Amino acid sequence: MISSKIKEEILKDFQPMKEALLNRWESADFKDEISPGDDIEYLLMNVCDEYGVDYEQVVSGICRTVVVLNDFDYVIKVPIEPDCIKFNKREVEIYKIIPDDIKRFFAECELLDEETGAILMARADNDVEWMESYNSSSHWDSDCTEDFFIDEPYSVVLKIQSFCDSEEINDIHAANVGFSIVDHSPMIIDYAGY
Repeated sequence: MISSKIKEEILKDFQPMKEALLNRWESADFKDEISPGDDIEYLLMNVCDEYGVDYEQVVSGICRTVVVLNDFDYVIKVPIEPDCIKFNKREVEIYKIIPDDIKRFFAECELLDEETGAILMARADNDVEWMESYNSSSHWDSDCTEDFFIDEPYSVVLKIQSFCDSEEINDIHAANVGFSIVDHSPMIIDYAGY
């Protein structure tokens, strides 16, 4: 569980982002936009710069923008539009039901803000050399999962795969995995599925 002190500190940084995000959502028609993720990414970078939020980077995927804060072991995942809140909620719900013996292979996450659906998630780094060996946009098969969790017993890898199958976590690829910044253990950082 994420400490309330850390959550409060991150919430202070998130407040101006929240206001800008809600204003943008109110004024936007996302059906007509080609790349709303880029728009939200630039919006959040500008807000961080304007309010002095200490961040490393802001990156967008198809449904969410991730704000990587300096000095914290967590990132903020922000839905790019209201219809994408469901992915963050799903991730939080899945985290609650992950069996204890494989939970460490899934980045911890917790709701940060109900109104925007923003969540906090444990931060992970990419091992660039390892990641380059896989095409970041292609979906993995069981061999890739075994390679990613190479130091784990095969029975653990099977349990991870079985859990992912049962919960329809079907969007695992090189961009959705990383290595814990705490102990460099492998973990899945996007398990919302699609």
